[in-house]
Amino acid sequence: MSHRGYYLRIVQERTDAEFAADCDLAGKLAIPLAATGTGAGVLTLRIYSTVAQVAYLTGLGAFYSDAAGTTGKSPVASLAANAWATLYIKVPSGTANLVFGSRDSLTKFGDGSHNLVTEAVNAPKINGFDTKYIPSGVKSILVYTNLHYGIITGTTYAWPEATSVYFAGNSMVLTGTTYAWPEATSVYFAGTNMALTGPTYAWPAAIQVLFAGNSNIITADLSTTCVAAQDFYIVSPSSSVTYAVTRSWPTVFNRVYLRPSVGSMPTSDVDRLANDCYASMTSATGSKLWDCRGNCGAASAASATARAGMNSTYGITVYSN
Repeated sequence: MSHRGYYLRIVQERTDAEFAADCDLAGKLAIPLAATGTGAGVLTLRIYSTVAQVAYLTGLGAFYSDAAGTTGKSPVASLAANAWATLYIKVPSGTANLVFGSRDSLTKFGDGSHNLVTEAVNAPKINGFDTKYIPSGVKSILVYTNLHYGIITGTTYAWPEATSVYFAGNSMVLTGTTYAWPEATSVYFAGTNMALTGPTYAWPAAIQVLFAGNSNIITADLSTTCVAAQDFYIVSPSSSVTYAVTRSWPTVFNRVYLRPSVGSMPTSDVDRLANDCYASMTSATGSKLWDCRGNCGAASAASATARAGMNSTYGITVYSN
């Protein structure tokens, strides 16, 4: 056998898992994919690269030029420098790896206008992508598995430059603590398999802060955290929410929606929160909802004026126990 034939045989015998591991060690990024249903559907993936590079697929997958998956079939796709790339991918059966040549140059895994992944029926799914491969210098993360096919695993990290940290979907197995993401204007976690623990932080830029899911074990002192939030949402049976000290809130109001665990958010905190929100606001937009029911303490006469004023002056629907 010639050296050339020997080399080809060795390459063919390597597994996708081994290939992905080598790619990661070499500074590349491999996102594992798997076929679902008939494999005829198209997965749309959007990612931003700061350098021109080529993405390629191992296994049976292929890129297409359109979301219907009818033209431009190719095993490789070109990414321009400093631009979003929209990749249309089919995996007819089995598994594949989507490989990028330069991991650190991938600075946006979706953002407010571009979800990282859009799933379709019979399209491939992300098959266990680990968040540890998201670069530390990432600018934004928006991963929403809209059909709940994709599987995202790993822990959250201190992404110091991310303007959004957004994970939503029922197959995201995320663990660990939240971090003080200083640039994030939105912090969003929603899913049934997320096991987030520890405190929330005083995210100075976060206008939206939302936590929803059955496995989110978080502690939030609203008097010191989420200082920029116009839209604050915590619904989880393991959440602990308090509001022990008076503070100012943003002048533009959107929503407060709290469903903490039993024993947290006593009446005095509920009254204080209502009074402070009403004293700070000058206008309201969006959901226009102030809702402290569930396991929150019953609001008392101490906040009656504030609760009535939020409704009559700003059109905010107010709910309390």
